[in-house]
Amino acid sequence: MSELLLTVTVLLACAALLIDRRRLARRARDLELAYNLLCEHEAALRVFVNDIDAPEGLRRVVLDVADALDREAKVRSLADQLIHGARIAQNGNSIELELDALAHTRPDLRDAFVQAVATGFVASLLRFESTAGLFHRAAASLAAHPKSANSIAVAGAGGWLDPEDSPARWNTAVAAA
Repeated sequence: MSELLLTVTVLLACAALLIDRRRLARRARDLELAYNLLCEHEAALRVFVNDIDAPEGLRRVVLDVADALDREAKVRSLADQLIHGARIAQNGNSIELELDALAHTRPDLRDAFVQAVATGFVASLLRFESTAGLFHRAAASLAAHPKSANSIAVAGAGGWLDPEDSPARWNTAVAAA
């Protein structure tokens, strides 16, 4: 009987090690991808910030977003807003207008702005273990909605998305359902 118990214990320990090994391998892949995206983020950020034609307001926004992406709670909040399709509030319209104008005059700068925001956001999702699970849903939202990076820029820079679309409201709606 004790031999059976010992065998079961050893098998369970091996299974646990195998599961943990797979989790660690997945985490290592996430961190490697995050590193590669952060390299792209940094390159796009440098292009945008160092260009004399970059509008000062957008320059401040992209730097504020880069700073915000260093905070796990902010990254989670941005992911929730993106996944649930929050709309840009009135204070985000100026960013939209500046990016639209930039698309006509300097499309390369607009692309650098969007790339800096999107790659920084996705890298930050993967960086934190607690938000890595949101990666696929957030990436799908970014791909499906071309202006999603603008929403991230507005919210990440301290702007507010439409209060009706706040994560607090979603949690209340889910709890009520």
